[in-house]
Amino acid sequence: SYVASHAKLWAMLAVNLGISEDRCREIATRVAMELATGKLGAAALDEEVTEKQFKKFHAKYISDPKGSQEFFHRSVFAAFDADGNAKLDAKELDKFLDTFYEAGSIFKGDARLPEKDELKALAKEKLDADGDGNFSFEEIRSLISGSAARGDLGS
Repeated sequence: SYVASHAKLWAMLAVNLGISEDRCREIATRVAMELATGKLGAAALDEEVTEKQFKKFHAKYISDPKGSQEFFHRSVFAAFDADGNAKLDAKELDKFLDTFYEAGSIFKGDARLPEKDELKALAKEKLDADGDGNFSFEEIRSLISGSAARGDLGS
């Protein structure tokens, strides 16, 4: 597949999240198919991407540096969305937040990083826009991108 043969689409997942390259390729393929087709999960994987869809996907998420960054962020999100429902529930959020505190994390020891329980409470208070206790990509994007560390969560 296109994704499997283009490591720039998945290799940083392995580096940043410590998951296998095979799993990273699976995640990136699912995200690419979802973005190209507009469908979620298995439904996206069952689709045939048209030339028009591929060109649009390539222009937005491969050729454009901001789009490439968004693709990476969406892939990080997908790595923790275990059930593929486009939401992180409490358990999935917990696993996601663990990445900030694990040994070897680039965030470990960062003085700006609050205790995990405090970060979880701040996320629920400041980022859960619809108050459903689950987090869509858009709701949690600032934590994935790092902009939350620049003040999106506030106190």
